[in-house]
Amino acid sequence: MRFCRSIGVQGLADFKLKLASGLTGGAITVAHCHVEISDSDAELARKVLGNNASAALAMRDMLDVKALTAAIELLRGAQRVELLAVGSARVVADDMQHKLLNLGIVSSFFADPQAQEMSAAMLKPGDVALVISRSGALPELLRTVKVAQGCGARVLAITASGSPLAKLADVLLTLNHPEGNLNFVPMIVRLLQLMMLDILSVGLARRDTAQRTSAAQLEEGQLHGMRISGKLKFGGHLE
Repeated sequence: MRFCRSIGVQGLADFKLKLASGLTGGAITVAHCHVEISDSDAELARKVLGNNASAALAMRDMLDVKALTAAIELLRGAQRVELLAVGSARVVADDMQHKLLNLGIVSSFFADPQAQEMSAAMLKPGDVALVISRSGALPELLRTVKVAQGCGARVLAITASGSPLAKLADVLLTLNHPEGNLNFVPMIVRLLQLMMLDILSVGLARRDTAQRTSAAQLEEGQLHGMRISGKLKFGGHLE
């Protein structure tokens, strides 16, 4: 047991798993570890970071690429994007709204659920409701989604598969995480939501950059020696 801890594994079973993975050339799986009250600060940090890394790798392996492509195209063609979220997901929605504005996409987000419902009632065909929810089962959020759909907006949902919200979505990006200690699960899910939205943002920026580059190349004679960069560029400021 001391040897196992000295090399950073949880025990004999975890050591065997990682050893077998290394011998077969496969990826090493980061085990999910429960945080205990008796843990030292070092153990706490290792477990929290390990759990986050494990969840991120699981999301990468289970990502539906076709749904991702559909989501990017849906956002890219939207006349307006309305972000809908409650609870801890509101911070994530607010961050995404800033990303969309920096990309030149008209978007709005209201933290108050009642304001969300009123704003959703003003959506039109061609608009998109981007809904973020861990459970996908909150009544007030589902009601607002139905209001948006009733106005002709399409729904892009980031939520758990099989949830009521997932069934309402036109495009679904599944985000599943096993239930555990609810004091810690929302933190991991929030990070996964942020990463999923980062993927969408980079996808939007990449295609926008490609289009601008192609258009500039067609007008090369009018550029007066300007250089076209292939780098992705976001507006706004970083702090």
